[in-house]
Amino acid sequence: MPALIITIPALAPISKEKHFLDGKADASISIESLTPTIQHAIATDSRFPPGTIKLGEITAGVSGDSGDLPFGGVTGPVVSLRGSAKGGGGVGAYQTSVEMLNDIAGTDSIFDNSVAFPDHGTARYLALNWNYNINAAGSGALALGQVGQVKFGA
Repeated sequence: MPALIITIPALAPISKEKHFLDGKADASISIESLTPTIQHAIATDSRFPPGTIKLGEITAGVSGDSGDLPFGGVTGPVVSLRGSAKGGGGVGAYQTSVEMLNDIAGTDSIFDNSVAFPDHGTARYLALNWNYNINAAGSGALALGQVGQVKFGA
């Protein structure tokens, strides 16, 4: 009986970005796919290869900037508003706690070897990562008649 050969095409990372409202608003999404080696291990129910395994990552975000919003004509007060939101998550499997902590810390090295897990007797570490970031800002000036003017910004 001939051996069964399973061919799995590689899934490329997906990244899309769209601009709206004459470039004043943006939306984006990025999905990192599994490598063919990992896809094959899952499809054939075989052992994962050694080393760090990224099972998937996704990031999505939106941002916008109103530009200057004039009130009361050309010489009236001007206000501008900005905002953004971004979120994401991922799953990874690691052979050692050092690999896991280095990947979680990223370029910031927030752990700096301050956390240690015993690797003896541990086959793999599994880490889930979920994150979000929300920003909003506004600025402008408002005339108060004879009293003067109030300026604000955040």
